[in-house]
Amino acid sequence: MKRSLLLVCVSLMFLSAAASAQETGRLDVTVERAAAMGSLAGSVVGAKVIVMHWTDSGGHPSLMQDQTATTNQMGMCTINLPPGTYDIFVASSELAPMAFRRDIKAGASTSLSASLRPAPLHFRPVE
Repeated sequence: MKRSLLLVCVSLMFLSAAASAQETGRLDVTVERAAAMGSLAGSVVGAKVIVMHWTDSGGHPSLMQDQTATTNQMGMCTINLPPGTYDIFVASSELAPMAFRRDIKAGASTSLSASLRPAPLHFRPVE
């Protein structure tokens, strides 16, 4: 009796984990440096990707979820997200940031390619 109850509980845990994995979608982000005079195009290592999901309840938007990721040596990162519409911000040192909006669907992959241009000004922290 105890053994069969344990097997049922373990089976339910695995089914629950599998179901929740299918309820998410995947955002694949690639960040590149745009070619400009005097600089070459290429992958941006260490770019910050900020993902935000908003809801509008009664005319007042509120932040429901946010996640951050950093691009790897190939300028890529992957973020698993629940279905919904997301604002995505991509930034890296000495490059102008970019903003995007993407719909994430359950069980699907969504690609985003950001080609960051050199920033016209370099901002420094206030001392």
